[in-house]
Amino acid sequence: MERKPKKINELNQQELNGESKPTDVKKEVFEWIKSLGFAVVAAVLITRYVFTFTVVDGESMFPTLHNKDRLIELKIDKYIRSYSYGDIVVIKDKVQTMNNYYVKRIIAMPGDTIKIYAGNVYLNGSLLQEPYIYSTEFGTQGDLEVTLKEDEYFVMGDNRKWGASRDSRIFGPVKKKSIGGRCVIIMYPLDRIGELK
Repeated sequence: MERKPKKINELNQQELNGESKPTDVKKEVFEWIKSLGFAVVAAVLITRYVFTFTVVDGESMFPTLHNKDRLIELKIDKYIRSYSYGDIVVIKDKVQTMNNYYVKRIIAMPGDTIKIYAGNVYLNGSLLQEPYIYSTEFGTQGDLEVTLKEDEYFVMGDNRKWGASRDSRIFGPVKKKSIGGRCVIIMYPLDRIGELK
């Protein structure tokens, strides 16, 4: 008696032919969308709370930074450490109708008295040594004296040539919440890669 070969299940035949069920395709698409969604959320959280990239616009921080330098800005710093004298930070100028962001150096901290007179900068009564400034021949314009309140910082650009830097001499002290993060590394151009000081 001749035996009839067993019929291969249509589903198994599709698998043998490398075909997928419609439900498998939908599941795979859903998994891709879910993975992409997680990646987007992770990227947003990282750039908002951990680090981001910042581009220098202008010469206000020359010679430390040049126009179009690409920097790594650590945003997490504001949550895990205190800012220090000389830190190069990104700050937001809220005085203007438009939100402007600037890369500047912290010159004075909460509770300090900063005085600018005859082109010199004095911190708590002592002449501030600033090896990073553009040129001593210009001096620092904008005579003033101010004692910083709690949570206030005084920031300036390294380029002290008249009109070269819009900073705390113009828009006043900045609050810690206005500091976006600390710039730590020049990433581009390649011949300038290195840690910021």
